[in-house]
Amino acid sequence: MSLPQSAMSRRLALFIFALLGLALGVYFMPRVNPFFASRPELNRNEARTIVDQYAQQRGYDLREFFSDGIYIYDGFGLEYLMEKSGVGPAIALGRADRLPLSYWQFDFYRNVPRDNQQETFQARISPTGKLLGFRHTLPDSARGDTLSAAAALQLAQQTLQNWPGVRFADFKLEQSSSAKKSRRTDHRLIFTRTGDEVGEGAEVLEVSIAGTELNAINLTTRDGNAVGIAQSRFSLAWV
Repeated sequence: MSLPQSAMSRRLALFIFALLGLALGVYFMPRVNPFFASRPELNRNEARTIVDQYAQQRGYDLREFFSDGIYIYDGFGLEYLMEKSGVGPAIALGRADRLPLSYWQFDFYRNVPRDNQQETFQARISPTGKLLGFRHTLPDSARGDTLSAAAALQLAQQTLQNWPGVRFADFKLEQSSSAKKSRRTDHRLIFTRTGDEVGEGAEVLEVSIAGTELNAINLTTRDGNAVGIAQSRFSLAWV
């Protein structure tokens, strides 16, 4: 039994409207959704290669570690920039890779389930392949020599002056702290940079020193409403 002409016309009209909606979504979504702002130019294997090269330069052997790799968006940072400047400028900043709004993150750990009192390593790679940060975490019981606060600051400054993609002259020391462990003293220093593109927020460089080892550098964006440097992020795994 064939459908009446009117029913076929309605179905055809619905099909055409569905196609039109899909086409409009494909066209407009990358222009209005900030999560299209920082699509990676590197796949996971390419980003992992950069991590392996850096680890080798630092003398870290990652072959005995388990590892995970995901692509992460800074949800709070993107939301803040949208509220401050609008979707278009936020997307433009992300695509230009001018702020750390998304990155590949690789975590390396020695045991499953992960034990925070075991040695771990983490690295972050920007959408265009810049090293945004690394963290080599040592157990609190690990032995290490101790640096004075002044020597720790000097070590951090010397390292950051040559950090790729960072104009360290634009950053100012915001805070520093020391923590005495059982067999060493650790230091934490936070440098910030302000500018028109981040409004009341800031670009943040956090540095950690475990004993005499500069064991972590992390570049993030702080939104203008944040307290401290804690941020929430949305993540999306890429194959």
